[in-house]
Amino acid sequence: MAYISLDLTQKQIRLLHLAPSLDHESRLECSFSLASFDGDINYEALSYVWGDVTPVKPIGLEGKEVLITKNLHSALSHLRYKDRERILWADALCINQSDMVERTHQVSLMSSIFSRANLVVAYLGDAWEGCEVAMDAFRHLGSDDSLHLVKSLTPSLSVHGMGLDSAELRDYLIQFFGAPWWNRLWTVQEYALAKQVVFQNGRHVVYGELLLDAITSTLKHYHDACLHQLFTEEHDNMSLFLDRLWILKNMDIILKGRTSRNIIHWISFFASREATDPRDKIYGLLGLATGNDVGLVEADYSCSFWEVAYAITVRFIERNQNLDILSYLVGKRSTQLPSFVPDWMNQSEFKAYSMRVDLLPFYSASGNSVANFKEVASGKLAGTGILVDTILDHCSLEGTGEEFLENCRLLFEVCQSPGSLYRHTGKQREVAWWLTMCGEIGMTLDNTGAMYRRVRDLQDISAYQKWESWLTTPPPLDKNRYTSDGSTVGFVIKGTTYGRCFISTEKGYVGWAPKQCKKGDVVAVLAGGKVPYVLRPEASSNPSEESGDSRKYYSVLGDAYIHGIMDGEVVTELEERGGNWEEIVLV
Repeated sequence: MAYISLDLTQKQIRLLHLAPSLDHESRLECSFSLASFDGDINYEALSYVWGDVTPVKPIGLEGKEVLITKNLHSALSHLRYKDRERILWADALCINQSDMVERTHQVSLMSSIFSRANLVVAYLGDAWEGCEVAMDAFRHLGSDDSLHLVKSLTPSLSVHGMGLDSAELRDYLIQFFGAPWWNRLWTVQEYALAKQVVFQNGRHVVYGELLLDAITSTLKHYHDACLHQLFTEEHDNMSLFLDRLWILKNMDIILKGRTSRNIIHWISFFASREATDPRDKIYGLLGLATGNDVGLVEADYSCSFWEVAYAITVRFIERNQNLDILSYLVGKRSTQLPSFVPDWMNQSEFKAYSMRVDLLPFYSASGNSVANFKEVASGKLAGTGILVDTILDHCSLEGTGEEFLENCRLLFEVCQSPGSLYRHTGKQREVAWWLTMCGEIGMTLDNTGAMYRRVRDLQDISAYQKWESWLTTPPPLDKNRYTSDGSTVGFVIKGTTYGRCFISTEKGYVGWAPKQCKKGDVVAVLAGGKVPYVLRPEASSNPSEESGDSRKYYSVLGDAYIHGIMDGEVVTELEERGGNWEEIVLV
């Protein structure tokens, strides 16, 4: 198909004019117009999943027959009005996909395209048996948050005679959130930037605001008696149902916390979502950037994924003057990337780590220092740090809960001096033990969610003892554990320890480090880092006498919690003895 060229010096886009028809089966007839964001534009944006990219369905476009994909044809067919034209933006047609220059230009405008649209239509696919029932349930729950979810309580949800104690209704709701749209990367930004969203299956629709209200109401009742009753009675598919509800809730978190989190957080948080082009794991979320993160990189499809990931990492550190991005080094990582660059192609488990990233502001391991790391060569950043200690021993989280706890306890005790105090803080050893287990973080739960706080001392360790008792109790476990004090302790400990192993160092420090660490790895505090990091000396980068390069080279394994150095203690000690920060090169 021959496209009329866009003026790439302007904020110009194509709009698709979908002609009306009284006959649903008649061929779709469309035409293009050009529009610019420098003026007023009225249109709706289509958010959908491409699916099979083979063009098989004919439509009329600018007087000629053009083949489009099955999914796009379904969307346009169900969006077509009977009596008036509909003006849409749909990426597969409105962007010349074979023109890489135009594609790059249009991707840079994507945030404007979806934020300026009068309405974003999230087309989930054709109608299916039960989709109308699911949407009815969402409308009821969204319009009345007093509705209980089981029929034994009043007032209660009743949709076609069913409440959430009906496995059939839960299956319909699960299937609604099982559409591929919910797992695609680009749809996150398209939803988050929209003025208004409508979700559509075939011709059945539910407005996004109502859907979100329904989920909020359902999760509210989860903390109350009705859904807790369902959960503890072990109804089939209940866990899956709750997981599916959080799909939209996680997307809504962006709307409420977009300015409080950096773009690296969103790229990591949604890295498990699917994108046909891996570069879109980054490009597809750039529209969510705010403040210092705006313009870190521009969409450029001539660059490889590795080049894009490297560029955004280096520029994030330089622009924000902190090393927060090193706390996103989780999961499997490719050897094609420098060790300090997150691998978003393989980062499928970030949500399990996300609590730790949110808690970074509670710590100040490097005091008031700012990150001074600069690129000195491709794949190398040079800055300053303090090499605190060397790992002496470690134990993993393998085995039963009781074995894990016993092994950590043993390692903790072995590395301590005789007496009742932890050598680096002067606190009682039992208190130091539990503060290490939870990373000095406490949590309370209410209907609004979790509230965290820094805990530097413990007057009452009963909640920790309850958790230990639960952990070491053989099955079957008491279902009431969900409401015990120990459950919040367990949640924090899981967040602190996930993907980590318990370590001791040569100087007697203890804490949590990346699970791939080993004896001889180095605990370091780096300028601009809120937490310590575990580094591995790189023998292949040792300086030669001829080069005169005396710098030390290290790869980064990840961040750590080390009890006794989380609040700038090693910086203060260095200053008191008149020492200097060492120059360190990360590779």
